Parts: sequence; structure tokens; C-alpha cells
Amino acid sequence: MTESNSGYVLVVDDDRAFADLTAAHLRSALPQVAVEVRADPQAALARLDHVDAVVSDHDMPTMTGIGLLRVVRRREEDLPFVLFTGTESPAVRSGAGTAGATACINKHEPDAFQSLVHTVERSLG
Repeated sequence: MTESNSGYVLVVDDDRAFADLTAAHLRSALPQVAVEVRADPQAALARLDHVDAVVSDHDMPTMTGIGLLRVVRRREEDLPFVLFTGTESPAVRSGAGTAGATACINKHEPDAFQSLVHTVERSLG
């Protein structure tokens, strides 16, 4: 973590408007946390050394969120990773747990952003 803030969160979502909305919610609720957005999971991987938590969508064209999580876990075993997805599939939820996600939150639930903020805040300690 950098000295000027208490955490650095990377938001990964190929829907740039939703990624920006997610980042805005995190910045508003956690002003001490820096938030960066990446639309491409491959580009996100290049930033892992600089982040304290990852928030990722699942359905992306180049790599799924669970695929990204698996790569992250090989590199950073303890990095908090929240799958923030619109996919309601039990297989995705189960796969996220098996791959080591910190949490799996449905972004279409009424309290999704509140749950995300709470999870990220707890993860950053």
C-alpha cells in the first residue's frame, strides 16, 4: 500500500461504463483508497504488483473472471479478489469459491455496491 492512501484497488470489467460506475462507488465510500480501472484482464495482470485488491467481472471476451482469478492465485496467493459479476450461474459461484475468491457478489442485486464496498474495506483491513 502506498503512504498517501490505505489501499489500491484494481477494477477489471470489459464494460467500461460499469467499471467506471464501480470505481466511483468505491472512491465515494472509501476515499482513502485509490482505484484503477482496466477493461482488459491481460492488462490487469501487468498491474498486480501495484494493487492491494482486485474486483473483477466474470464474462469478458478475452478471459473470464475465474480465469483471471486462477492466474492471480498463481502469482499472489493472498491478494483479495472479489468476483463482481452479473452471472447468476451456480457453477460460476462454485468455481469462484474453488479458485479462491475472497467473495462472489452479484452486481445486479439491490445492495451489490454496498456489499462490494464492505467486502473491499474488510479485505484491506
